[in-house]
Amino acid sequence: MPHHTLIQFHAVLSEWPGETFTRRLKQAIEALPAEVLPLRAAAARSGLVEDRGHTVGILGMHAAPQQIHVRLGVFFREILAACSCGEDPQALDTYCELRLEIDRSNGLGRFTLIPDPME
Repeated sequence: MPHHTLIQFHAVLSEWPGETFTRRLKQAIEALPAEVLPLRAAAARSGLVEDRGHTVGILGMHAAPQQIHVRLGVFFREILAACSCGEDPQALDTYCELRLEIDRSNGLGRFTLIPDPME
């Protein structure tokens, strides 16, 4: 299911292309609350995700005339509900890959989950 939250990356876009763009984009994504990323769809067991603490790796990117396409690897923690009363929830380290498309005219970016990382 596509994730339709649009995020503003205009300040980062001004650094395209180069290492500064890559570093600032990674920092900007890691600063976002998990709820704006499609991580819940990648959480295999519970659909619950820790709000902060995800780590982003930029796997590749290329520019088209109207968009910048970025492939991301994201490590995050999925929260597993306790099986019996009195137990604290456990967390499971989880990985997924996302596609980010940033509109070059306005800096708006949209994330989508890549269902099969071999895609």
